[in-house]
Amino acid sequence: MREVEVDVYESGEIKKLIASLTNDEPSEAATSARSLGKACVVEAVPELRRVLVSTSSFRLRNACAIALSDLADEGCVPIIAALLEDPATAGQRGSLLYALEPFDCRSLFPLLVEIAAFDGFEARHTAFDLLCAVEGDVDPGVVKDAMKVAQSALETATDERRNSNLDLVEL
Repeated sequence: MREVEVDVYESGEIKKLIASLTNDEPSEAATSARSLGKACVVEAVPELRRVLVSTSSFRLRNACAIALSDLADEGCVPIIAALLEDPATAGQRGSLLYALEPFDCRSLFPLLVEIAAFDGFEARHTAFDLLCAVEGDVDPGVVKDAMKVAQSALETATDERRNSNLDLVEL
């Protein structure tokens, strides 16, 4: 299936794209999710959220998360946070984190520190970027606990992770 440039007034095509999110072929469903996000089809939000939490395909999950991000759906933030905490997403969290870029991530501060300290390369760096982008005050107790996590990660860091963990402690 090719990516479709959707005119928001073509409701028949929009309905087909939304229906195809449940396609048995995850790559086709992911293409539909990307198209819905790019076309800013707000009416797709409930189905994108449903598929985001129910799919076992990381490609489809990532496409739904990014589509929801493109749609500026702040309601996806706690859903993505829950997915980031799910061990089943280990090794596949980079796009989920990327989808959080437009949102206020202060409430995710401890989770982002944990990922930046201990996860894989892409997830660590994306989480660090999200932490750098946090604006506004973060509860001092949360920051203190996060600092303990960062220092603990630094103490046990491999050579590969030492520099990124030093950056995390410094942050």
